[in-house]
Amino acid sequence: MPLYNPTFIYALLNDEITRAEDLHGVNPNLSDEIWMRILVEEIGEVARAIHENKPSKNIIEELIQVSAVSLRWADERFNRDLR
Repeated sequence: MPLYNPTFIYALLNDEITRAEDLHGVNPNLSDEIWMRILVEEIGEVARAIHENKPSKNIIEELIQVSAVSLRWADERFNRDLR
């Protein structure tokens, strides 16, 4: 049995994707370069939270954002290139 609750993590990811889409809209035509910039920015926020000794809750929130961007990017690539 995993030490984490995948259902809870997936719910957090879904909530973050929905929040980001509500805030920024759905952008199916972003280039890989733009997606990479977004992802690196999010990774930088994880690094900053660790460097500033933020509570685990903050670091987890940033990691969920990294995961959400990665999933959205993969989804866009799939829809663009494999459908």
